[in-house]
Amino acid sequence: MICGPTCKGGQWQKRYSSELEELYIEPNIVNVMRSSRLRWVGHVVRMDEDELPKKIWTNPGGQRGLG
Repeated sequence: MICGPTCKGGQWQKRYSSELEELYIEPNIVNVMRSSRLRWVGHVVRMDEDELPKKIWTNPGGQRGLG
């Protein structure tokens, strides 16, 4: 949907993720998100024990709902 379909041999075809990665020289979004999450976890690990994100990360508590 980003670049639209391509016409090859008279038929319209969708572009696959691998084709889009070849077209655009951008970092892979999955790797960017993983590194961002790791950076955030580093902040949480260094927080004081009484900070809310640290409390939630170390002991979330509760139960998962049904369904």
